[in-house]
Amino acid sequence: MKSRVTSTELLAAAASAYNHLGGSLREAVDPDMGTWQAYECGRRALAARARAQEWIIPEPVARRVEELQTALAASPPDDALEWLDRFPHTVLEAIDRRHRGESLPDTPRRRFGEVTREAAVARPR
Repeated sequence: MKSRVTSTELLAAAASAYNHLGGSLREAVDPDMGTWQAYECGRRALAARARAQEWIIPEPVARRVEELQTALAASPPDDALEWLDRFPHTVLEAIDRRHRGESLPDTPRRRFGEVTREAAVARPR
């Protein structure tokens, strides 16, 4: 894995894996099941995020997305319908810059008022 992965590169690889899933479903699924609507929705969501302004993905997040791609490739064909919704949702949730609670352990979450109490304790009287 490269040391600096950009959002565009990571999403292009994820979209490629998702397109491979779509290709494998093309022959296996009844066209009247609504599977293509779900596939197109996931494909468009990945493509839209790839068109957003590029940013550097933290290494743990990039590793997580690569693990998802590996799991998708290794999954049996019977699980394809489950991955159809789960893969794009999980990838987009992993790279979302607003939800970094578990990926940045050096920034603990604080409850409302904790900053004020810490400042009050540290302030000399």
